[in-house]
Amino acid sequence: MSCPYCGEPVNHGASVCKTCHRDIALVVSLQEAKHALEDRVNELEAELAQLREGGAAVAAEPVVEEPPKPPGIVDIVVVYLLLPTVVLIGAHYLLVIKFDARLAWLRAASIALPALFGLVLGHKLRPRWFVALGLGAVVALASVFGMSTMVHFTDGDPILPASAVDWRETLEYSVSIALSYLLGSLLAAIARPLKLKGKSKNAAMAKLATFMAKHVAGRKGEPMEARIQRMVKLIQLGVSASTAIGAIYTGFKNVL
Repeated sequence: MSCPYCGEPVNHGASVCKTCHRDIALVVSLQEAKHALEDRVNELEAELAQLREGGAAVAAEPVVEEPPKPPGIVDIVVVYLLLPTVVLIGAHYLLVIKFDARLAWLRAASIALPALFGLVLGHKLRPRWFVALGLGAVVALASVFGMSTMVHFTDGDPILPASAVDWRETLEYSVSIALSYLLGSLLAAIARPLKLKGKSKNAAMAKLATFMAKHVAGRKGEPMEARIQRMVKLIQLGVSASTAIGAIYTGFKNVL
């Protein structure tokens, strides 16, 4: 090999040039590393050329599944408004007019049936709480009006309440149906896997859960994300419990 400074021949393994007396160990090691890299690059280029000649399979593009189409207005009206109304009126006819059962059975059915439809609504469409409450209010008013109309044609009672007490009882009964519908939607939201990634669909609840996770003592060694998720579940359970209590209270207030 030659000295990189003066060009004079140097014995292999020498660290100092005997002619110019310069240290050549570092330069020689860098040159050897350079030659090794060049050889490796040449090997990789040769392997790549062989793969291209052999027709290596190209990764296929991922198949993107189209999201399901949202239901139309007609589907929403028929499934989540008309159907629960008809079911409630039918339950009223069977329990009150046909079998003359106790009124408590009708109130129990008026809580369970709207909650079932609200549960399906929350699972399929995932609406905001006020949307579910609005749908429940429409179902409640329509079903109560249908029940009073059926009683009018059966017993001759007036369709609309005749006194302030009757109006209050009718409104309380309607509120219990609407709250039950909302309760089903909230239960569907709780049953879904909780994911706090990206933007939360309910920013207010996420902020409240974060505040509680920071200021309320948690389990030892528990990550902050797990504490936030636990707080969100507790908040949702609290809202659902209060909604259920409201629905049951308004539904059975005048019966028990």
